[in-house]
Amino acid sequence: MKSSRRIKEKIKEFEGCRLTAYRCPAGVWTIGYGHTGSDVRPGRQIDQQEADRLFEGDIGKFDDELSMWLQVEGVGELKQHQYDALVSFAY
Repeated sequence: MKSSRRIKEKIKEFEGCRLTAYRCPAGVWTIGYGHTGSDVRPGRQIDQQEADRLFEGDIGKFDDELSMWLQVEGVGELKQHQYDALVSFAY
C-alpha cells in the first residue's frame, strides 16, 4: 500500500514549504516540506522541484517502513484512509 495523493497534499499543507534551510523548534536543520538529514546545512537553498523530490523520497521511506512493520505485526489489510492516517502520524 502507498500513501494517497490526498494525504500527501495534506501533509504538505500541514508542514508548509521553506526553500531555505532553517532550524525547526527541535533544533534540527530542515528544508522543503520537513526534510531533515545530513544533506541539510545552514544556508542551503533549493527550488520547488527539489522540495517536491525530497518530499516524495521521504514519503517513500515512510511507506516502505510502514508496509514492512504491518507485515511483521501481522496487521490485516487496512483501508486507505487508515493507512494514510498512520503515514501522516509518522511523518
